[in-house]
Amino acid sequence: MQAAAVYLKTSRNIDMIALEQMTSMMEVYRDLRAKVQQVKTILYPGFFKSNSKPDTNRKAQDFSDAVQVLTYYYSIPGHLLGYLAYKWKVDRGWVRNALVGWRRKLDPHLPFKMQIEPLTELMEELATHCKKFCTSDNEIKVIGILQKNHVLHLIKRAELEALLPNELREPYKRLKNKIKEYLAPLKSSIKAHSTRFKMSVFKKCAQALVQAVQTNIIDKDYKKGTTGYNDSLTFIKKVTFIMGNIDRYGTMLEGFIPGNRFTSALARLMARDISAKNSSYTYRRLFTAVRGIASRTFARTHSSDGPDGNIDATGKFKDVFTPDICLVKPYNGTYRKKSHLPLNLLFNKYVVERQAYPNKMKINKKGKKVKDYLNNEDAT
Repeated sequence: MQAAAVYLKTSRNIDMIALEQMTSMMEVYRDLRAKVQQVKTILYPGFFKSNSKPDTNRKAQDFSDAVQVLTYYYSIPGHLLGYLAYKWKVDRGWVRNALVGWRRKLDPHLPFKMQIEPLTELMEELATHCKKFCTSDNEIKVIGILQKNHVLHLIKRAELEALLPNELREPYKRLKNKIKEYLAPLKSSIKAHSTRFKMSVFKKCAQALVQAVQTNIIDKDYKKGTTGYNDSLTFIKKVTFIMGNIDRYGTMLEGFIPGNRFTSALARLMARDISAKNSSYTYRRLFTAVRGIASRTFARTHSSDGPDGNIDATGKFKDVFTPDICLVKPYNGTYRKKSHLPLNLLFNKYVVERQAYPNKMKINKKGKKVKDYLNNEDAT
């Protein structure tokens, strides 16, 4: 508003432009605040005790698992995407971008083990350490791929060959033997970011996920042969398959970190490694299934009665998931450098030149009186 006042003092005929622009931006801001509250109401039924209208579709929709996924991932479950896209009358891509953007805003307000943004810096530090032992370009490429997949902290302990192309597998084996253990500060950082999953808890969460999907099939009355029934059955088979093979990847569970990259790496590792050894294996995409199990295991481990109960992950997520944290008021962004409002005086490739006031004159550099026109000199 202060920026608008400065403009109004200097160029009063643009007051309607500034007012219209501010009004439009505030309408968008208020609409987004309402949407954040709608999402929170959907994720936590009964949270708001106001006289808001009940959601008539809520009985048929269960989004309890979406809370766990949003807590640990920049990823949105498909059923929540579809529901919100239909409710808000927008496409699924817009919903995904909005919710992932809100989750990014929440990240620094969550407990450290739930934060995703600092993982990039951690992997960069680990890569710097590992590159000291590289003697070829291929070995550097190996480090880059493992860094990108957020599995570099397990390079000495886990078998990660399946994540690499064939030409880099021999360099990976040589590099694995040459790299020395991480220094104490790096080990401390890895421990601070990672969570140790118990195999028994992981399998129990997988069983619970299967039961939840089976219950959903009954609640929605999916008929055999329909898309919903077939997709649910395929998902159950994938989860069952993961339960039967996860023992071979116990090392990965000992250093599990949040975010899409590590979970995607584990999913691809299982799919590629097992398919190479079993010709009857038919599944190629396991990310959603692994994410569903991992998010439940995270929540169970970080719950009040879990090994890391002091974190209380889902409870903390509920507390910080508010419009004030998820959104930034118009013209108040931390990266904003201009102190005045941007004015849209350009339409496509044409410049709209308007006189400030009828018959208004100004003194030019030569001391002559000339007509005064609006321009973009002070606009962002």
